[in-house]
Amino acid sequence: MEDVLNAMVVLTSKAFALMLGEVEMEAEQEPESEVDQPEEREPDEPTRSRRSLCHHGDEAGEPASRLKIPETRLSDVVLPVPLMETVQEVIAAARHRDKILNDWGIGAHDSYGHGLAVLLYGPPGTGKTHAAYAIAGELGAPLLLGSVPGLASKWVGETEQRLTSMFTAAEAEGAVLLLDEADSLLASRGEGIPSRHDDGVVNALLQLIENHRGLVILSTNMRQRLDGALARRLAYQLHFTEPGATERIALWQAMIPSTVPGAEGLNFDELGRDYDLTGGTIRQAVRRAAFRAARTGTPLSMSLLEAAAAEEVVAQAGAMGNTRVRVVGFSRSRSCLSASR
Repeated sequence: MEDVLNAMVVLTSKAFALMLGEVEMEAEQEPESEVDQPEEREPDEPTRSRRSLCHHGDEAGEPASRLKIPETRLSDVVLPVPLMETVQEVIAAARHRDKILNDWGIGAHDSYGHGLAVLLYGPPGTGKTHAAYAIAGELGAPLLLGSVPGLASKWVGETEQRLTSMFTAAEAEGAVLLLDEADSLLASRGEGIPSRHDDGVVNALLQLIENHRGLVILSTNMRQRLDGALARRLAYQLHFTEPGATERIALWQAMIPSTVPGAEGLNFDELGRDYDLTGGTIRQAVRRAAFRAARTGTPLSMSLLEAAAAEEVVAQAGAMGNTRVRVVGFSRSRSCLSASR
């Protein structure tokens, strides 16, 4: 144990009772231990076998990682042209990595850095995870999605073991590895209350990224929290911003296919111009309006979409602490939102 002061002592219920003086130890009875008396283990005590650490995730049953086969392609993603071109460059780099290393010999003799690490950062709902799925889909590779709740552990050294297991699985499966909310595990060292445990996790994860031979995608909403040592391990850093009117129009169109009843009568230009929403909130508005149309047995209409979009604008403003925005009607965005005094 590296950190003795942070070691955890586990007592059986009978041993704890002995310490409190609630029961007496019989002279001929040997003191209990977990090895001699496994039946006395508390039912909610986490299993400590290496196999469980690698495959079962956290104590509540959250898996440390999930393997998915993405159906998303770049044609399903709406991004500004410069950002889309960089995404395409990332895909090309992943496809030609072996050629550069093996055929061209660039970096072939380096002991590390044979993989490709990419950071996607920006506000929530701007398409980071969607783009990661599209990258894996274009490469024809499975996507191994790391779960921060499943990876993090209170036991010293256990988080590092789970991370190692996840990277090993990604390499064995030939999968693109996506670690969402990367700032939760890669926060700057030395900030706040010092913790050797947290710093050890950062050190281990940085080493795993550096030694990995495949594509690793990290995403975060809070780039400023990331440890500074991550930067030199990144081949690309892609900034996802909130969409402009042109991208919003394309998002509305992409999320409402021609198979939807009433789609032919919708004014996507108006929806894109009038409602300042991200891709994630546009998706929410479309689904809410579609649910209402299906419930009433009517086609999807502009009035339903405008009502749902206005609700998303108000919800988004509330999340940002702006309580002056309220809904006063649903005819057009210019008349459905008002700043209360």
